[in-house]
Amino acid sequence: MRKVRASYVWMAIALLVGVTWIHVDYLVVIFVFFFIGLVPLLGFVFMLFLVVFVGGLTNKRDQSTREGLTGMALVFIFVFSSFVSTRAVDRFYKYRGEALIEQLEQYRKRQGRYPAAVAELDHVNQLLLPAYSYYGDTGHYAIRFENGWMITTVFDSRSGQWVDYGWNN
Repeated sequence: MRKVRASYVWMAIALLVGVTWIHVDYLVVIFVFFFIGLVPLLGFVFMLFLVVFVGGLTNKRDQSTREGLTGMALVFIFVFSSFVSTRAVDRFYKYRGEALIEQLEQYRKRQGRYPAAVAELDHVNQLLLPAYSYYGDTGHYAIRFENGWMITTVFDSRSGQWVDYGWNN
């Protein structure tokens, strides 16, 4: 029973690390520099746990089967949660950004120009503003946010589209 609890703890840690590390720029830089070595390493670890799992099944060893399955789950959770986290953050900020865009357009209809700062808006959620950068003048504005993997997403009022820019754009 104690080993089962420990495996849940390790799975929770893999999930937490997988969800958060991609939103820390210097960890992404480290990952990119060691990407060539890290991907085969994760593949090797996964295959190692697969061998332990299959060996446990063929030899009817429940302990080995559990350890192999837990190890494969840890690698899968770590990798999968990173991609899900990036996608979720992107969708969340675009969704909230659309509400901000609507407020900016309503402001322009009332005032005849876009605000110089988002603080000029009437009903803006101040808790979400630090996540966005806003650049505006009388006839144009841009909103941007960072969503992990060193990707910056920008909405430009001239094009009316969200565009993703990587670290080298």
